[in-house]
Amino acid sequence: MVIVQSGGAEHTGLYGELISSTVRFPSAFLRRAITAEKAAATIARITTTRRPRARYSLGPDAALTLPLDRLLPTRLMDRVLS
Repeated sequence: MVIVQSGGAEHTGLYGELISSTVRFPSAFLRRAITAEKAAATIARITTTRRPRARYSLGPDAALTLPLDRLLPTRLMDRVLS
């Protein structure tokens, strides 16, 4: 658990777990991320495709958006993602 030094015991009791999970999230995300080489190879293939799709999935985290992508029109999906 991350200790919040400036907030004291009450602050740590109230927010300590939230802060700890916030710190843990990026490292868990990075463990599942694809390599830069694999992403670059996929992007190179996409850019040379004659008729590319509006959106591609790169890595397991992107798979979370695929159900929305199937349901929403492209412009609305762009707004959701931005």
